[in-house]
Amino acid sequence: MLETLRAINVTGSLLCPVSLLTCIKDLYVTGEIKAYPDDCIVLSSIFTPDMYFHLRAKEGQKYYAEQEIRLTDSDINLAVLRNKKVQFISPRFFVPAEKASDALELFDETASMEIVPHGYVFVGEDEELNQKLLKKYGKRLYFRGDLDLTEENTPLLSQLEKLYVLGTLSVPENLKDSFSQIDVECSSVKIVKEEKRRILENRPRIILDSNILTSSPQGILVRNCAILTIDVNITPREILDQIEIINCARVDCTENQKSAVYQKSINVSQIGSRKENGEPRGMLGILLNLPATKMINADKYVL
Repeated sequence: MLETLRAINVTGSLLCPVSLLTCIKDLYVTGEIKAYPDDCIVLSSIFTPDMYFHLRAKEGQKYYAEQEIRLTDSDINLAVLRNKKVQFISPRFFVPAEKASDALELFDETASMEIVPHGYVFVGEDEELNQKLLKKYGKRLYFRGDLDLTEENTPLLSQLEKLYVLGTLSVPENLKDSFSQIDVECSSVKIVKEEKRRILENRPRIILDSNILTSSPQGILVRNCAILTIDVNITPREILDQIEIINCARVDCTENQKSAVYQKSINVSQIGSRKENGEPRGMLGILLNLPATKMINADKYVL
């Protein structure tokens, strides 16, 4: 059946068996093309085998995960998988140090191996440092992603024996002394300065005038609003020195202000005069007329 296809056009990325690439005469893909061996069973892109996987796995079967395999469940028996001659096809895998020798035979030499040190417990990037996490995993933690320290979770550091962060550890400037007293390894540390600016956010419409600017000597951050209107009396120099705009659908300003607004805006789709921008239409117009609207302008939003 595949041989009868003349062309396939994919807007985005494509994941397919290797044989499919040779069957289609014309294949157009705007994103990345990834191919896996035809004899593989496709798993979720990030796959963590559970305590029963070694019992359910098929003899001699190959399993493919697009991003990584996490052999971090304490009850999985890698020796059984090895004896069944199971093979994982994935660019990266995580394994505790004590099981590393058994894991080597489950992957080929192209896979990148990340070893979780002895005594550490693997923590996924979707988890946060809190008391519940410590009770669940103990006092030696290996964080897969980034970790943000806050006023709430920094006191918990004193309960940890070891902390390893594979990504970036973000530390508020006022907490860096507390952070320096713990045993931690990480790829990088980011010291986050305290936000002293006035923040105007999550509103359908914001009007920024000289009175608000004068009463905000540390500056103003405007984010997550549908329409920001900048008063004509605010100068381009004041915009450059005191205002930052992030994730707004549109900014109404004068021609004289436009260049400064462009320089101080991130992820703003429409900048110009009220006349240029016109009246809000479509979904934006509907949202502005609702009594209780929260604006979120983002590449991805998870409920």
